[in-house]
Amino acid sequence: MAALHHGEEQFLDFVPQLVGVATHFDLRSWIRDIMPHTRERIGRIEQVMPANPITEQGKDAPGMRGLIEEGHVFLERASDPDVIDAGLVILFQRILQDLMSRYTALRTFAVLLGQPDEAAVFQRSLDELARAGEVLVHMALETINIDALSASSR
Repeated sequence: MAALHHGEEQFLDFVPQLVGVATHFDLRSWIRDIMPHTRERIGRIEQVMPANPITEQGKDAPGMRGLIEEGHVFLERASDPDVIDAGLVILFQRILQDLMSRYTALRTFAVLLGQPDEAAVFQRSLDELARAGEVLVHMALETINIDALSASSR
């Protein structure tokens, strides 16, 4: 659980850097909207951490760190704003999947350990992440990826 907490904190530190990078209005709004939700998820982890025997190895989150590093490399190499927006969607989808896999595992362990309150906390975070992912997919299909394809044919 400590690695998930650390990963969420890394994500929260990274997100503000991307607000100014995104050019698509809806994507920029989505990025701003996820920051308070991320803070809430961190608070929920802190709520269950002390009393919960579920642990993860270490207090680092190398997976999240790697995704963030990949994001930085992409941003250094990409130049077209539409392509950058599409790349940000992909990056956020990967980050959401990483977080969802961790929350799913923690929820499952909480259920198996007979901790329904903790399981519900993790499920709430999973539901939020799933909704965020659905919004991303919708944006990608409706405009962002279409714009990026147009940019690549210029």
